[in-house]
Amino acid sequence: MKNYYEVMNSRSEQLEKHEIIKAKLLEKLNDEDGAKFNQLWNCCSQMNVYIQQSYGRIGSILFGSDLSEFNLLSFDDIPFVDVQSNTTMLKDIHLGIGINEKVVEQNEPETFQPLTDFANFLLIVLKYMRMKDPVFNPANIKLDDKELLWEFGKIQWTESFVKEFGFTLLKAKYYLDNYLVHHSDEEDTQESNPWKLQCWKETDGKAYPVNLSKDNAIQDKLTHLLSMFEVSYSPRQRKNYLLYCMDYLITTDIVTTENYCQFVEGLANKYFHDIYLFADCLNDCNIPKPGSFDMEILNEDNTLNVHVRNKEANFESIYGNGLTMTKGAPLFVFNYLDYKLWEMYDGTLKNSLF
Repeated sequence: MKNYYEVMNSRSEQLEKHEIIKAKLLEKLNDEDGAKFNQLWNCCSQMNVYIQQSYGRIGSILFGSDLSEFNLLSFDDIPFVDVQSNTTMLKDIHLGIGINEKVVEQNEPETFQPLTDFANFLLIVLKYMRMKDPVFNPANIKLDDKELLWEFGKIQWTESFVKEFGFTLLKAKYYLDNYLVHHSDEEDTQESNPWKLQCWKETDGKAYPVNLSKDNAIQDKLTHLLSMFEVSYSPRQRKNYLLYCMDYLITTDIVTTENYCQFVEGLANKYFHDIYLFADCLNDCNIPKPGSFDMEILNEDNTLNVHVRNKEANFESIYGNGLTMTKGAPLFVFNYLDYKLWEMYDGTLKNSLF
């Protein structure tokens, strides 16, 4: 019966790979924790909705009313919300707040186009967790949903692992929704930039998305940088930049928009100089070889490193001078140079022209 469930659900439809993973993880939890994990999983799987909205009226209690707050310390802190009876089990004193102390007006979900799908996001979270072991080789995990069952099959599934994975998944979804760009569902016009860098904000009993930074210069720079990464790596697999951003956001004690912007800019510079201008990292078509990103971005203990070391790189030696045919220029190279032109215009030329 167990093997049958792994292949078919009650409607005789083949299960998605992530549904099989979920069933196996739930086997390690008791009924109460299993209900909580199941709800967490379902909320996180809504990739086109802010996680605060997925949790409904207690979203602000779980995640705070602004981005300086994250009220959860572990899986055991997460409450289970009984939607049918409209009650909540809040056992942990860390929350320090009753469910009726805040009532947030719930509107229709604020939807956007997700950067990746749930299966590939699960792999990003798994790789991040495994990288916390300094002797783990990050190249051993491929960020491709085709490998989902294989990669999870390498893990020793215990109750503690399931709880840690669930909590990390929730936190990663929180940062993905609030610190990464989204492509809005609104019509793309010359007057409206479809790329939005917005977080979910609660104030005066209402909640809605607002710009991540109140500093317009930082807001614009982060939006350009993050959208540059996204349009360069539009397929939903192999989004290494998302992994590195998640790693930075989760492991940094105090995240500000200023230091986050410095990190993302450093990551872009690192990509350009130490990968796309470093011949040893490129194949015959000037595409980064497998493992090149991890090799350059991660230290030996798997911590992040965005300090540029290849400062004397020669662009012409790899991509030519424009007069002869080359082996090709990857999309990231064009987008990075386009970003640098925008940065030059925004920082210097705009003031002199207008």
